[in-house]
Amino acid sequence: MNVPLVSFDEMKDRIARLRQVMAAHDLDLAFLSSPQTIAYLTNFGSTGYYLPHFLVLAQEGPETFVIRDFEVPTLEQATATPGVMAWGQERTFYHALKEVLAKHCGKDEPRIGVEGASNFTPYRNILALSAISGGQLVDISPDVEALRRVKSPSELSKIETAGRATVGAVEASIKTLSIGVSEKQLSLEILTGMIDRGSDFPVSIPYVYFGDRTRLAMQQPTDASLGAKDPIYIECGARCGYYTAALTRTGAAQPDQEYTEIYGHMRSAFDLMLGSLRAGAISADVDAQARLYLRKHGLEKWWFHRGGYSLGIGFTPGWGEGMVLDISPDNRMAIPEGAVLHLVSLIRHHGYGFIGMSETVIVELERARSVTPFSRECIML
Repeated sequence: MNVPLVSFDEMKDRIARLRQVMAAHDLDLAFLSSPQTIAYLTNFGSTGYYLPHFLVLAQEGPETFVIRDFEVPTLEQATATPGVMAWGQERTFYHALKEVLAKHCGKDEPRIGVEGASNFTPYRNILALSAISGGQLVDISPDVEALRRVKSPSELSKIETAGRATVGAVEASIKTLSIGVSEKQLSLEILTGMIDRGSDFPVSIPYVYFGDRTRLAMQQPTDASLGAKDPIYIECGARCGYYTAALTRTGAAQPDQEYTEIYGHMRSAFDLMLGSLRAGAISADVDAQARLYLRKHGLEKWWFHRGGYSLGIGFTPGWGEGMVLDISPDNRMAIPEGAVLHLVSLIRHHGYGFIGMSETVIVELERARSVTPFSRECIML
């Protein structure tokens, strides 16, 4: 068996806490479909999450996977979960649902918890579960997401390991950055640097943009080459297990005075948010530190990004778990000790594109500590 991402004892504790959620909602069963939740509870992860699947829990007894038969060998290596109801050659997905319902619950109208907010659960799967079970479906997404809000020591260790690989790769790549290099070349250099420093293959490619393309977001790097006066955008995150530590820096081959001044304001806004972060801080109050500062300097109108979001278990194409926790003006949630945030101070300027920075931080009792503490100076050649 492969070495688990977390100990089986820790997984048992997580499943026990999930069953407490079920008891609070008086549920007979939980059908969990988010790949993040499944990995959190069982260690199992796959890029096949777009195919129909559920992790099924009753109040007592072993868990059961409803999963494509093609994935069963991988499942058996990754997790101690004993129950499998495979679909594919022997039965359809819908027959598998019927069989697992009959196995776990004899009620005619069971109460079933589902993850209604999951980005990876097709509506037709929820409809099928409703029709086949004849029961009442209850969205338990907020309660399930809350389980992942505070990271365990083993999770924090993985994020810190990823952070070291991220910083090392970016630092080495920027030292060799030169006019004429292409976005693809720099992205590949950062990717290789992260892997050489112990990263698993990351959730997302390193995002690298030059010139007018620094206005873009979440696009593939191209053959566009760095010009003598071009702005620069770099965002990347190494990965350890399922855990990413992200970092963003911007700059220019030869930044002019206006760019340098704006970047300085974005750095100040970042420092204000970071300085206000600690256990118990209110999300909206942290947001206000940057928002009011940027408003004072006429930059708030270009601040389209929230001030931060939770990082934890991530699957392609995204490393974030913003539904778990974020830094935003309307969020009055108290940020707990042990939360991990991608803290973001970025504006999309009409002339220069994105300007600013981000780092991954761990919220501690009296402060927030960066695990991607790269130089906060503006990139320049």
